[in-house]
Amino acid sequence: MATHTRRETTVRRIDHVLPVPAAYAELCKTVSAAERHYRQAHGLPDDRVLSDDALTVTVTDDEVLISYEVAQ
Repeated sequence: MATHTRRETTVRRIDHVLPVPAAYAELCKTVSAAERHYRQAHGLPDDRVLSDDALTVTVTDDEVLISYEVAQ
């Protein structure tokens, strides 16, 4: 007979929000900040290359959201 366990994970999403319109330099600063905070949240060193899906970018009429998730 098979036995199973139950697992539950809470995920926290962090958004870095840039209002638009914005200068390209501001977008670069926002991406850099999101990358830095992602590394800190996941305990990664500064020289570690992030995976392609580490950050998510969402563009709306009013803002650019750069997001990542942390399991708690």
